[in-house]
Formats: sequence, C-alpha cells, structure tokens
Amino acid sequence: MEEFSSSYPKVSQFIANRPCSTETFLFDSTSNVEYPFWAEFEHFLSNSERLGNTVEILRKLSSEAPLTLDIPKAWEKQRDFRSAQFEVTVIFLIEKCFSGKALLIPTGNDPTPDFEVEFSQGKFTIEAKAQSGQQRGDKHPRHNGPILFDPKKETDLRSWLFEGKNSSRNGRAMEPQVIAAEKQGADILVCQTDYVETEKDLLSQISILCPESQFVERMTLQVANRKPIDAVFFQATYPCARQPIMLKEIWLCDLSSSSYRIVVLSRTDAILSNHLKYIR
Repeated sequence: MEEFSSSYPKVSQFIANRPCSTETFLFDSTSNVEYPFWAEFEHFLSNSERLGNTVEILRKLSSEAPLTLDIPKAWEKQRDFRSAQFEVTVIFLIEKCFSGKALLIPTGNDPTPDFEVEFSQGKFTIEAKAQSGQQRGDKHPRHNGPILFDPKKETDLRSWLFEGKNSSRNGRAMEPQVIAAEKQGADILVCQTDYVETEKDLLSQISILCPESQFVERMTLQVANRKPIDAVFFQATYPCARQPIMLKEIWLCDLSSSSYRIVVLSRTDAILSNHLKYIR
C-alpha cells in the first residue's frame, strides 16, 4: 500500500477518505499498482477543478458494495462504477494520448452529452458508454463469481450499438447507443468494449459489425509510460433503421492492461484521424 500511495497520492487520499473504503470497487484493485486506471484517475483528480463538476463521477466511483448487499443492487452499483470509470478513462485518453482538452458538460433538464473536447479542428461533444455495463451474474460482482452474460461477440455489439433489442437482463426494449447519443447531442460516441481486444480477424469482424465500411488507415500512437495505441480507421455507414444526423464518429476502445486499441468508425468528417495528423 505504501508503493501505491507514493505512486498515486491523490487516488490514495481519495480512497482513504471514503467512510467504508474497503467495501468499494476501487479498493479491490489497490493491490495492483500497475492497474492502468490509477494513472487515469490520478490525472482526473489532479485536474478536477479545470474539468468542471466532477461530483457525480466521484459519487459513482465511491459506490459501496458490501458482499452482504442484495445481488441485483450490487450489479447496479457495478454498472454505475464502470460507467464513471470509463468517463475518467476517456478524459485521460483525450488529454494525455490525443493532446486535446476535455470539459465536463453540466447536466440539466435538457439531454446533454458527457463532455466537450477541443481538438485542432474545433470543439466537439462526446458521449461515453461502457458495454461492460451489460454484464450480469448470479453472484456478487466483487465475489469473483462467474458472469452469466458478458457481451463479446459481433452480434452483441451490433445489437447494443445499432439495433436496440430487448435487454437480456430485464426484458425491456433498449434504445441503440447510436440513437441515444444522437439524442444527447453528441458528435462522437466513445464505447468501451472487449470486442476489439485481439488483432486476429479484425477486418472481418468489422465487416460483420458494420457491413458498409471501408478500411482507411492504421496508426500507431506512442504514449508516455503506456503501451502504444493501435488506432484503426474506417469510413462507415451505420446499420441503423435511420442514420443519425449529428453523430459523426464512433470510437470502439479496448484500453485494458492486455490491449490498447481503438477502432474508429467515421460516418462523416474523420475527426480523430484529422486531429492526429495535425498534431504529429
């Protein structure tokens, strides 16, 4: 724990200040100093005043989920935690990896995306979603029990992004993430998914996910103290019942310890690709 505190002082202090820190999802990973999220969270806490209102994200990251908690409620807390965790990761990605600037957008009565980003071409709005929020199991998520549903196939991702079928968890109709992001007013939808974890058959996988897509280019992005990011770019028409108007780009991200890859599906205006070429 001493090594963790010296490496990530703000994160360590944040966890220590939680009333029941050992009952949180955050605490469970403190034994792993190499966990990529710690550097992302340290950056977030170090820049919290500039980023805007961080209260809701920090609340979700602080969620207590004792092993005695009702299992469905524990999985709800897990979903909230992963959602907030991914927002922190995306901010780190934008600022430290892409040399952009992020600003959290205050929530109000009207739908709003998660944050605004400033790139070389101008400002864009982003909605961040974690596909792992669909995970569920019959044991507490902190119990390391088996996960009954873990979306990793093309059909899972395609349904989640574009088709909006009924939820396998509660049977309710799910709105496609592309349409939901459009309603939020987002230019870019950034998604956490394990789908792009491996390089094998990536092109054929994308052709199944998004049949009207064309490979454009590939970049290797060097990041300080991180594995290089493998960024793969496609021009695509999204297989939705109706095409979005405002949403221009989808980023599919796997930023785990074993992989650092982004697949970009651009409908119009190659936002990320053009920005990266400008700053290189």
